Amino acid sequence: MALGLKKEPVIVQAILASTLVSAVVTALVGPLVFHFLKRRDERKRRTFEVRYAEYKHYLRAIESLASVSHADLERFMRESYNNCMEDIFAGSADQALLKMSRELGEMTSRATKSFQQATSELHGLRLVCSEELFGMVNDFIKIQEQLMSETTQSLGAVAANLGKDHTVVNESMRLKGYAAKALFEKIIVQMRRELQIQ
Repeated sequence: MALGLKKEPVIVQAILASTLVSAVVTALVGPLVFHFLKRRDERKRRTFEVRYAEYKHYLRAIESLASVSHADLERFMRESYNNCMEDIFAGSADQALLKMSRELGEMTSRATKSFQQATSELHGLRLVCSEELFGMVNDFIKIQEQLMSETTQSLGAVAANLGKDHTVVNESMRLKGYAAKALFEKIIVQMRRELQIQ
């Protein structure tokens, strides 16, 4: 009987010791694990917020690339071209052609400056995006450069053949416009994928 009593305190002591060790480990390791998990989640959240803000900024820059020449072209055709035609019909063709040529040069200069400014804003994108996304953005820029060049050439042809029927937007420009729009949608999908929104 005496032997049985001696064994019980040893077992109780072993259980108490293991419980005490468990409590100490839990008290020390639990908060430590929680701290590391919290830091990891905060880092992921901060990374997401930075990328989201950058991508939003770059989407605006990409949209402005697409709209740079379009708005100027519409204004030129609505105002300058119509005013020039009115002046020609009023009898002052030489003055009208000079004015139109000057306005065409100013419009091209403005569009080029706006285009360069918008593309310069995209340089920081290299820091936060994947190679795939950056390749898409570069392709988009190339299409927009081609569109701007073709628009300028087309407007030059309009100015040279004033009074004759001439379309400003040709089939090549129209196809490039569709390609740019489709590529813009792919850029948005890729940005969403990189932000892990999908």
